[in-house]
Amino acid sequence: MPYDVLDTTRELIERAGRVRRTTTSFCQITVTNACPAEWGVVILVGGCKFFFNDDTEYTDGPKAVDLRAGESAVFMTNRPEECVHQFFLALSVKAGDEPAQSLIEQDGVPEGQCLLHETITLGPKRRAAADALGRRDIYSLIELRRG
Repeated sequence: MPYDVLDTTRELIERAGRVRRTTTSFCQITVTNACPAEWGVVILVGGCKFFFNDDTEYTDGPKAVDLRAGESAVFMTNRPEECVHQFFLALSVKAGDEPAQSLIEQDGVPEGQCLLHETITLGPKRRAAADALGRRDIYSLIELRRG
């Protein structure tokens, strides 16, 4: 089996960027609005609760972020010396003239590891019902995903 340097390097960087056994860095969750501008999707408000290994927690938000297409915001812990093992993100999203809806995302890392950074993207679903686009049912066309 040939050794693929690019794939191996990418894998090592990904692992190093996400988790460590000890940390001296703030954990941060980056939220990006990757919806097409013409859909008029705005992330109005967001908040993120971080869960530390010492059974304490910290919440950044809720705060008004007003993220339009292509914009990002960061939620961050308050203690760089503490290991984050899980997060819970809640967003209030508005599409055009429709009422705002809440979207959530949560994730964690295996025991003994610390989460340092995660990117959560609001964007078009990879697959959607064909009639949803015709009805301009934007909420059925968008989703949160990691990466």
